[in-house]
Amino acid sequence: MIKAPLIKHIEELRKRLIYSVIAIILASAASYIYKEEILLLFVRHIEKAVFLTPHEAFISYLKLSLICGILAASPFLIYQLWAFVWSSFRPAEKKYTALYGAFSLILFLTGAAFGYFLGLPVAVDFLLGFASDRLLPMISIGNYITFCGILILLFALLFQEPLIIFFLADVGIIAPRQLAAKRRYIIVALFIVAAILSPPDIFTQFLIAVPLYLLFEFSILLAKFAKRAKNY
Repeated sequence: MIKAPLIKHIEELRKRLIYSVIAIILASAASYIYKEEILLLFVRHIEKAVFLTPHEAFISYLKLSLICGILAASPFLIYQLWAFVWSSFRPAEKKYTALYGAFSLILFLTGAAFGYFLGLPVAVDFLLGFASDRLLPMISIGNYITFCGILILLFALLFQEPLIIFFLADVGIIAPRQLAAKRRYIIVALFIVAAILSPPDIFTQFLIAVPLYLLFEFSILLAKFAKRAKNY
């Protein structure tokens, strides 16, 4: 691994961040054009939503456009991420940038789809199940969009776990045996992470923690594969 000067890495990071921000802004602006159609895809999980302040509806459209902008720009964002990571490696190793980027994009979109098609409706149905004759749901569109965005983007990011562990195993930072030996501690850590990142209800925490654990077990298999491939 080439140890480039710190200033070079900072400049590289700055360049990648600028490109990423521009991509998000452009994709978000394009998403805003179709804000009404996109909103229908989100509110279909609830009967209706309200806005409690004069500006809440407008801000909610901006939030929604930003979420969709991030998702739409994800191929470019992921490329920028892995291009920065591999910038400190030898030229022979940089050829794997496209491969890692492709798998990272697949996992990101898979996680986002999991969050939207499974995580979101299940969480909404469960939470709205506490409604009663004396406790009627009145959902603020701003809070609802925030809830949806956090849940979808969390799953999209958390689904990167297998690739990150594979990468760390591939470069020799971690070993499959170490991961398996610390399984019980990692399970506790995953539930703590889920509790911190998720809304304050146990069901949503389990909804995040269980897929994370399954991804962890899959990551161990990938780490073993990386070790075997490196030994050949």
